[in-house]
Amino acid sequence: MAEEKPMTDTERERSSGDKGLTIRRGRVDSLDIFEVTESELDTLERGSPNSIYFNFCIFFASAFVTLTITMYTVDIKSAIKISLFFSADVISLIATALFGILWWQSKNEVKEVLGVIRGRVPREEIGRTSTDDTVNVA
Repeated sequence: MAEEKPMTDTERERSSGDKGLTIRRGRVDSLDIFEVTESELDTLERGSPNSIYFNFCIFFASAFVTLTITMYTVDIKSAIKISLFFSADVISLIATALFGILWWQSKNEVKEVLGVIRGRVPREEIGRTSTDDTVNVA
């Protein structure tokens, strides 16, 4: 009967062809942990829609300026065309105001959520550990 001999790590690597995983770790002096609610996590995951609102605001503002300049510089004889230009001009002005207000209201949403999360740990405690809160991780 053959006698089994345990393999060393080096022999195991040679026989399987796999190389071991190298893990390098840089130690950190302390680690601050913040608790996050499900709704806060959803807000952070969703991100802020303010860049989309701002882009639409700029688009409709440029359309408003273009239509206004066109109405005053071009001699349009048709009443239907004038009313179409005027209607598009008013719609673009309303859309500019709407998206501008939406952008203004939502521009700090993510910052406010982050402020609430960070506010759960007082600033003087961040970076300072006590023996009760210290957890040793090997």
